[in-house]
Amino acid sequence: MGSFSSPMQGGVVSELASNARAFPVLSRSEVAELATAIDVGLLARERLETSIELDDRDRSDLATLVSLGHTAFIRLMHCNLRLVVSIAAPFARLGVPLGDLVQGGNIGLLNAVWRFDHSKGFAFSTYATWWVRKAISDEISAARIIRLPHNAQVRLAQLTRTEEYLESELGRAPRDIEVADDLGMDLVRLKDFRSAVREPNSLNTLIEGTDIEVGQILVDRNSPSPEGLAETQEMTDVIRSAVKTLARDESAVLEMLYGLDGSDPLSYLTTADVLGVAPRDVRRLESISLAKLAHPSRRAVYKDLV
Repeated sequence: MGSFSSPMQGGVVSELASNARAFPVLSRSEVAELATAIDVGLLARERLETSIELDDRDRSDLATLVSLGHTAFIRLMHCNLRLVVSIAAPFARLGVPLGDLVQGGNIGLLNAVWRFDHSKGFAFSTYATWWVRKAISDEISAARIIRLPHNAQVRLAQLTRTEEYLESELGRAPRDIEVADDLGMDLVRLKDFRSAVREPNSLNTLIEGTDIEVGQILVDRNSPSPEGLAETQEMTDVIRSAVKTLARDESAVLEMLYGLDGSDPLSYLTTADVLGVAPRDVRRLESISLAKLAHPSRRAVYKDLV
């Protein structure tokens, strides 16, 4: 099955907000009728867009078929929204909002409708389930800060379903040992797996009962303090100003060798190429410049700069 144009898809997405329970479950024959109407509508749209020798009556008839195909598409989508919800619900405990999971599942349902070929005799619900599960799995992966491998996603979904089943059977949250026994998994391995797939906390998370983010109270001891950064910047400005008191060729050598102009430091050879001199001349100018800056007679100059 093909697809309608993107404007039609945009309208479809907005129409999917209806309550899934408001639409009946379709029989196989009803699905076949809707799928046929969609195919006919797609063919009619293609003919409208590609044929130039059509009279007004032909165009009107084709437009009617397009409209009927669009209506059939919307109905097939609506009547399968409950399938999306039923598949998405068990995954809500993984930390992704149910609404996001359903939205992702709806994308999978769209793909199923586009690709479904009723002539092959498959049940649409069986065909759509695969696409919906795949889309929901993609939604979960996209929502996680650290993406899980596919096999870990499958195992996590199995763990979630087991916990829900045991909770419904026991009337309480199951203990780890009970979950491990039902899965046939070692208790230590279960705890290790839960620890590995646990979603890391964001530094933007608010501390309970406050409007303070976690990142605001953590100190990175490897990063310079704001005061240190200010002092470093001030000293850099002083050095730059002091270098500018030297002769033009001397200041140019120091700026290039030490990156005082904000660019990356250059090698002696590159600096020599830029200035058009020999590398030994660059070293000589560097030595002379540093000696001048270190001379006691220049202390008064530095004091004025500070």
